Amino acid sequence: MTTDLLKGALQRLADEAEPVDGAAERALRGMARRRRRRVAVGAVALAAAVAVPTALVQSMEPERTPVLGATKPDDDRRVVNECLRHGPVRGRMGEPRPELGKADDFRLLTRVQAGMGFVAQLGSAKGYVLCVSSAKGGNVELPTFQRWPGASGNPRSYTGNLRVDGITHLTRISANGTGSSGSGLHFTVVGRARPSVIAKVKVTFDGDRSAWAELRDGFFLAQIDAEVVREKPGVGRAPDTRVVSVDGYDASGRLKASVRQPQSFLPDDCLTKPRPPLCGG
Repeated sequence: MTTDLLKGALQRLADEAEPVDGAAERALRGMARRRRRRVAVGAVALAAAVAVPTALVQSMEPERTPVLGATKPDDDRRVVNECLRHGPVRGRMGEPRPELGKADDFRLLTRVQAGMGFVAQLGSAKGYVLCVSSAKGGNVELPTFQRWPGASGNPRSYTGNLRVDGITHLTRISANGTGSSGSGLHFTVVGRARPSVIAKVKVTFDGDRSAWAELRDGFFLAQIDAEVVREKPGVGRAPDTRVVSVDGYDASGRLKASVRQPQSFLPDDCLTKPRPPLCGG
């Protein structure tokens, strides 16, 4: 049979066939359903193909260790600038140390509301600065620089799940929020905790006092207020407030890390050499 004869035969069959009501519509709907099923099955297969490798890759990735992040919100930037008194950080003797970093190198790590202001910790790749703000801003304390203990150039690099970096007392601002009170102190504990493990940090002081730390992106700060002990007119000293333990808990409240030592010790002992066992975890 030639091609022309075949075409003619098919045309005659088509002309003689009677249409069936709704057949075309049903056929189209069936085709659409089959396409949807194929698309849905294809999407599930694609999702499975993507999800499995991603999960495997995530399980193989080490915990990310960014230093402190590249940007900071405007409010954080303002706090950093005020805490550094719009100048360089200071050394132990109050001397300017511009080689240790400028304001853009620091980030606001943690901040705790305290009376008329707040206690805060700033950090850079090299070290940290503690800040006590007044209602007018600034820093009641000199912006004294402290290197990260054992950080090896990276504050995210440390062993264990919990580390104590500093225990000290800071000057408390006056009741009207304008500056130093001269009679009050903030006993402050700062450190680092693994964000993947530790969700809450509790610091216990002697005298059955404790404080839940502000924990932000792996850095924590806790403080309690204390009064200066007056030994004679115009002369005072810090009270013998001691840190007993620092405990880290996961999100369900289970104890995951505890930093303790048999004897309690005074604030500022973390600045001495050799450092007490509690300092550093």
